[in-house]
Amino acid sequence: MSSSACADAASSAAIPFAAGGQPARRGAINLYAAEADAFDDAEVAVLTQLARDVEAGIRRLQAEAEHARTVEALGLSEARFRTLME
Repeated sequence: MSSSACADAASSAAIPFAAGGQPARRGAINLYAAEADAFDDAEVAVLTQLARDVEAGIRRLQAEAEHARTVEALGLSEARFRTLME
């Protein structure tokens, strides 16, 4: 959305990504609407769950990447050990 469209919005919702109830400092879901009071409690609850799910997905991808790096480092270490033992 362009900055002028955001300025014309009558409602906005910014739902931060959260991990374990704490802000993850990774970003937020930002929504804008032309109508006033466009986001009721039920919609905010759904958006909050969406933000938690996105954060969980990001953490999962980071954990998988860390695991891959660890497996690679272990393989290199084992190869060096085999070379020393030969």
